[in-house]
Amino acid sequence: MDAQSGALTRVLSAQENQDQPQLIIPVRLSTTSNDLDDGQQPVNIVTYALLDTGATKSCICEKLLDRINAQRWGRTKQIGIGGLRESYYRRVDLALLNNDKVQFAMFQDLEIIEYAPHEEFIERILIGMDVLGKFSEVRIKGFSLEFGSVLS
Repeated sequence: MDAQSGALTRVLSAQENQDQPQLIIPVRLSTTSNDLDDGQQPVNIVTYALLDTGATKSCICEKLLDRINAQRWGRTKQIGIGGLRESYYRRVDLALLNNDKVQFAMFQDLEIIEYAPHEEFIERILIGMDVLGKFSEVRIKGFSLEFGSVLS
């Protein structure tokens, strides 16, 4: 199934801790073509991301962004659980994967905010409403998620 073709794509949360439920899905993070020199290949990392409906903008740990050589391009002030902080914008390619690690949605040249992780969130990706809002629908049923088509 492909979210871009209009069918619902079902993904089961990769639940890490039953005592603290979280909605976690596999993703592929890549260097955007704008950050590549001629002949350079993108760096890809397959990891997990936490769906964060309380986040306006998607955020990625600076350690992961450094591993894929995503370049900083602007500064911003953000308010989160830790209060007001200054941070950087970067751009990435982000693919959402199903449980078989097959891509069902791709967001190229996605503008995200980097963050310095707290120890418990080392190397974490938080998918915010800037990405979730691009789907025609996102259904959450327990630890099962269904993603509708990606809106143009």
